[in-house]
Amino acid sequence: MREEKQTFVEMLIGIVLSTIVITVLGAFFASNILSYVLGTLLGGCFAAIVLVMLYRSIEKALMLDEENASKHTTKTAIFRLIIMCIALMAGILFPGILNVVGVFLGLMSLKFCAYLQPSVHKVLALKNIDKGR
Repeated sequence: MREEKQTFVEMLIGIVLSTIVITVLGAFFASNILSYVLGTLLGGCFAAIVLVMLYRSIEKALMLDEENASKHTTKTAIFRLIIMCIALMAGILFPGILNVVGVFLGLMSLKFCAYLQPSVHKVLALKNIDKGR
């Protein structure tokens, strides 16, 4: 597997792990557990979507010349920001169904996964060494 693809997969694993931790820990403090859980899951799903969009954007930008790559990355960055705002607006507009704090923390799993990626990489590398790969 290419190194960038492996990093992408490791970051997806980090999003899943951090979303699970955020959901479980936050459920103890939430007044409406179901809306909190749904909010964090929605935020985590949107974080994964944003990560996929980021990965594809970077791949495409690397194939473009410098000027077009700059335009492309700016355009896709704005689009990713809009996607995250849509998730937050869903939490604001439907407070009985989605907890906006949960949505925000789910979206932040994208940031947390960046810090978790080196640890996930080490664990997966050790697992591959144990299997003889």
